[in-house]
Amino acid sequence: MDYTIAIVTRGRPAGLARVLEALGHCRLPSPRSTVLVVDNDPARTAEPVVAALAAGHPLALDYLHEPRPGVVFGRNAALDQARGTRLAFVDDDEEPEPGWLVALAAAMDAADAQAVSGPVRPVFAKPMPAWFAEAFALCYVRPLADGSLGELMTGNLLLDRPFLARHGLRFPEALATHGAEDTALSALLLEAGGRLAWAADAVVLEHIPAERLGLAWLLARWYRYGMSDVRIRLLERASPAVRLQALGRGALRVGGGGLLFLLALPGLVLARPGPVVRRCYTIMRGLGMIAAGLGFASEPYAVRASRG
Repeated sequence: MDYTIAIVTRGRPAGLARVLEALGHCRLPSPRSTVLVVDNDPARTAEPVVAALAAGHPLALDYLHEPRPGVVFGRNAALDQARGTRLAFVDDDEEPEPGWLVALAAAMDAADAQAVSGPVRPVFAKPMPAWFAEAFALCYVRPLADGSLGELMTGNLLLDRPFLARHGLRFPEALATHGAEDTALSALLLEAGGRLAWAADAVVLEHIPAERLGLAWLLARWYRYGMSDVRIRLLERASPAVRLQALGRGALRVGGGGLLFLLALPGLVLARPGPVVRRCYTIMRGLGMIAAGLGFASEPYAVRASRG
């Protein structure tokens, strides 16, 4: 079995160098393993980084320029151009632990799965209170109570490329400026009969910059998660029924979360903000569902794309 580790990057040369260095210390499930750097920056800022590290790196480093702005285009370019039959994704602000890829591969084999994700653990730019770390964990994919997995996360992901090719599966490019293309691919994989698996030992560290270390950033993120739920369903079937269902589900989340929020408020007196903040997750996700059901759009990557 041969493997390709893909990194889609844009304007983060220091982060790219860090993840490439970490990959050089990773154990490999196969000697036929390569790295593919997909540069999504029109200015090709990743190219000199790859050129500087290629000669001394233990893995073969391939470089591909995908100038169309939007990480989804970079991910699909990796699907098309990777050497390996198994394709792993890691982000340019992350560091995989040494056993990362071996653990992903073992979980894929054990579960006979077509896609595997593992834990992503944040490394904050400055010390943060425990309640914030607990709230931030809601931004990551987690296994369900029975140990199964309902969705994938491209920051820590292994895919079976032949399965995707047989079923014509790709990251939906309609989400290029919205995001959540990994969640959308999860639904497509399951619909095609694929299996998703969880690799508890496949750990990746994500470096979180200071501008994300605030409640406002978390609330906006959770709001977009709710919008994503509806946007993905509308890709499958754009109909008034889907929008009405989104409005109903969103209202239930806002109502239920709001009630629990009020019940948790006394905890603020005891300096226990965690339960209150976690109720905000439910409320914001519900508000996002309502907004998407009403036809509002969130395109957080559109501004970034236009700067390219």
